[in-house]
Amino acid sequence: YYDYYQDSQAWIKDGYIDALMPMIYSPTDGNPDPNKQNFRLSRWRTLVENYQQNSGGRFIIAGIGSNHYSSFAGIEDRIKAARDLDTAGHAIFSYGGLKNQSQDYFRLLAEGPYARPAILPDIDWRD
Repeated sequence: YYDYYQDSQAWIKDGYIDALMPMIYSPTDGNPDPNKQNFRLSRWRTLVENYQQNSGGRFIIAGIGSNHYSSFAGIEDRIKAARDLDTAGHAIFSYGGLKNQSQDYFRLLAEGPYARPAILPDIDWRD
């Protein structure tokens, strides 16, 4: 808000946009020292909750960094949290970050949080 002079929450709350995908991670999230991550799960949840509470009934699609955590569990925990917080979904940034892991993150997603097809939300404010 203060750095870029953008009020994305006002835009969504006032109905100017239908969906918002806040990228809730920072470069320091990938720091090998887990004690120096900016957006621990509890902070991430707080930020997503804030977006969700100010969504004006529109879609919040929570952003998750693909290579910002020391293991796949960091991504999986955020997917679960986004679902628990009743967001419209989540977006993992980026494909390259998923691909360049020592574990097969695509297989882990397919066998874990993506094992069942997603249910698409209704856009009830549009004709």
